Amino acid sequence: MKMFRRTVDHARAQQQLEDEVRRLGALIGAGDADLVAFGNRDGGYPWASVDESGVYHWIVTERGQELQHRKTRDLDEMLFWCLEATTWSMGGDWALRHPVAGEEQRVTRWRKQFALLATINPEWPHRARQRLIERIEPANLPEGGIPPADG
Repeated sequence: MKMFRRTVDHARAQQQLEDEVRRLGALIGAGDADLVAFGNRDGGYPWASVDESGVYHWIVTERGQELQHRKTRDLDEMLFWCLEATTWSMGGDWALRHPVAGEEQRVTRWRKQFALLATINPEWPHRARQRLIERIEPANLPEGGIPPADG
């Protein structure tokens, strides 16, 4: 039996990814500067692409060094990665302009990020919160822990 390599219309898949990221970004007021790039971008900024076999790539490079490279065939997963980064940045900007007395800036950021993600997909704030739980050592958690994803 012959095995055939799955091929996709690369240009069409890339355009679909870009269009969907921009559409979802518009739902939360994200401008192009807030969104992930769609071509090689250095400086620690994420960029996203899809290859000829339909695999989505999430890449972060700085000074020519690849810091992250995630891959998936799942468009929803890729969109989550893209908008998680967008809302992280937007949440940080918002937290700087709207400090909450007695609350760490990162907690204010997370609350705003979760709210923005919920506007796009009600499951995404829970995914983002779970990723934070997995990445942050318990000793480094803020007092009171990571806020709930649903407000």
